[in-house]
Amino acid sequence: MIVFYFCLTYFFIIGLTLIDAAITLKPKSPKISTITAAAAAPQKRSFLRSYEVATKDYILVFGDSITEYGGLPDGFVTKLVEAYKDKLDVIDLGYGGHNAQNARSEALPSTIPHYNPANKTAPSPRLIIVEFGTNDSIIEGFKGHLPLPKYVENLRAIYDDFMNPKSPYYAPRGKVMFVTPGPLGLRMWNNNRGFDTEDTPVERDNDRVILYGETLKALAKKLDNAPVADFYSSMSEAIKWLPDVYKQTKYKGFEHYFKDGVHLNPEGNVVMFETIMNTIKREMPELLPENL
Repeated sequence: MIVFYFCLTYFFIIGLTLIDAAITLKPKSPKISTITAAAAAPQKRSFLRSYEVATKDYILVFGDSITEYGGLPDGFVTKLVEAYKDKLDVIDLGYGGHNAQNARSEALPSTIPHYNPANKTAPSPRLIIVEFGTNDSIIEGFKGHLPLPKYVENLRAIYDDFMNPKSPYYAPRGKVMFVTPGPLGLRMWNNNRGFDTEDTPVERDNDRVILYGETLKALAKKLDNAPVADFYSSMSEAIKWLPDVYKQTKYKGFEHYFKDGVHLNPEGNVVMFETIMNTIKREMPELLPENL
């Protein structure tokens, strides 16, 4: 009988051990990427996604995935939130994968508020930052491409949306700032996309990015000399002044500022933020946080 109880106790303990081990070895849930997690929990973002919840005048950042991801914790939009805390709200209208044309057609009917001259106290944009060109300049035939004349047409339309008093989206106290598309780490992007190439253009090409950026700057001069944050030049200079150890790497220093050759990492977002703030300081100092 003693032997029977001893065996029963032994097998009971072994059973508990196996159950515990099974629980311990249970596969863990897959880790959610930062971007997915942020999208699933937008309440943790510090910027606003809709003008309807703005409590004061605001900065509207309108662009593609560079702008969308700029709202992540180390992004340039989040840095704008921090810089303008208690001064202006910040609204992030970033549309990943979009160009100027399809982002405008999606944003205006549903997101941008109509101007109501009778409501003079309603929050309205003080600065509209327009960041397009990275997708627009994609080589013809690939998704996202927007022909250069259409690119110009839609940037002009976005400017008029906010600056024309007859527009339903008129921002009477606002100013528009354009941002040029930045340089591309083609080898890094191609490798991340699975293309077995080095610096050969496949779907993106830096010469096209430069062309679209220079065209944007020429257009801005015609639009009452609208300010332009020249991100292409700022990022090119940042890479140029990296220590030689970075320039000798496979991706020639782009990995210091980019996650994949197109989208910015935290260091790249610092360059974007500083480019925007330096442009504000140079072109419209009245909109610096300390002057509001």
